[in-house]
Amino acid sequence: MPVLVQDVEKIDPVMNSVLNKEVQKVGGRLVMQVGDKEIACNGELTLFLLTRNQNAVFAPDLCSRVTFVNFTVTPSSLQS
Repeated sequence: MPVLVQDVEKIDPVMNSVLNKEVQKVGGRLVMQVGDKEIACNGELTLFLLTRNQNAVFAPDLCSRVTFVNFTVTPSSLQS
């Protein structure tokens, strides 16, 4: 099941394990460490981060771990 996070302006470092998909097997189940908590997951995590900020700037290390898709609508793209 995909997860959508809306209005992302910056990425908290606690999300690094999620972005890196650092999944561990503990007691026969898959878990992911998020901050100080273990969250159960299924290994098929799909995470979508959405921002409406056209001038959002993300760190280079984040850019190397995720795929960016730009759905910005501009007058020239509408004209095409």
